[in-house]
Amino acid sequence: MEETCEPEGDDDEDEEERRIQKRNRQIAKEDAQRQKKSSSIVATCGGNTVCFIDCRLGKVMTKYSHVEEEDFMCLAWTTLDHSYDDSEEEGDKDAEEDRREQSNILAVAGRLGSIKLINPLQNTCYKYLHGHTETILQLKFSLTNPRWLFSASTDGTARLWDIGSLTNYEKEACCLAKFVGLDDSSVTAIGVSEKYLIVGTEKGLMAQYNLFELSKEIERSQQAMEGKRQTHSVKPERIYPPSQEWHESSVDEINEDGDNNDDMGDGEFVFASRENCQGEILVWDASKSTETDAELKTILEWSISESWTKFTLAENMIVTSKKKGGAEAPLQRRGWEERRQNVLVAGSTDGKIVLFDLGRKPKRARDGNIVAAKPSAVSPPGPARSHHVLPTLT
Repeated sequence: MEETCEPEGDDDEDEEERRIQKRNRQIAKEDAQRQKKSSSIVATCGGNTVCFIDCRLGKVMTKYSHVEEEDFMCLAWTTLDHSYDDSEEEGDKDAEEDRREQSNILAVAGRLGSIKLINPLQNTCYKYLHGHTETILQLKFSLTNPRWLFSASTDGTARLWDIGSLTNYEKEACCLAKFVGLDDSSVTAIGVSEKYLIVGTEKGLMAQYNLFELSKEIERSQQAMEGKRQTHSVKPERIYPPSQEWHESSVDEINEDGDNNDDMGDGEFVFASRENCQGEILVWDASKSTETDAELKTILEWSISESWTKFTLAENMIVTSKKKGGAEAPLQRRGWEERRQNVLVAGSTDGKIVLFDLGRKPKRARDGNIVAAKPSAVSPPGPARSHHVLPTLT
């Protein structure tokens, strides 16, 4: 079709309107691609089985059963783009954009030490990641790269994997880094922020690795090796040794309070960590802590008997607190105060859900030490919660 130099009247207006509509559609597609595809599907694992449950229906929609005698212990979700631009010509850009889609992918691992990548829509394991020699205890995806997966194992190592794209995973999937400099005991927990990876061990040690520097190193090596991959050996930039200041036994959970990076000032990367024989959860700033001094934001009271249960950090949740007024009065008449805040959510062995408001200013004793905060709210156990399944949502 030849373009006219001087379009006339209604034809010119129609062409301009079509251009505007096309641009608006393009902007909408790009915005959608920046966000993770969400759904109401939850995944739970145990034995050699993964169940995919629809929360809206309260029903198991499908079940994946592994062919080997596996004992799955951890799982993590990510969202990957389908890309068709390898074979598209310039004139087919519109068709390429229309065919661009996203899929939620589940990584799951356990006793056998290999990571399985599962596509829930096909209910198949389409890729194995081999490298660990013993049980894998935790999996967490990067906050900045949906293809980067971190793993923790009883073989004493933590690793970083590139799971590859959906269209070329056989060539692209590989182990990018092995995190060294630990104490040779099992790696029991990992916490991931944009800048830092925090690794916890069975002996109570925590190690901090700089992911910004690692990303630069990986990019430089790939350019020098013309796209070929190698496994980098990464040393910690800081060690938090077992001590009364930190943890003295196995670190069983580490999570990052992501919203603090933006709201609490430049350079703050706040983590929550817990050991299995300690009646508290430490909330601390990785950018300001040292080997001998924890920069604590707060301390949360926690029962030692609940140490095996999991906790997570929910960002920007609505928190309400009562000021005064009768309990029977409507919400707006009771003097309730509503604000958005980060909340630590934990489960208990008797089916309760425990909430800690991380926005509360910590109380201090006379000697200046922080007093462990009690839960902001505890939900009573009910028929829908009286179980110990640990789900993850897409």
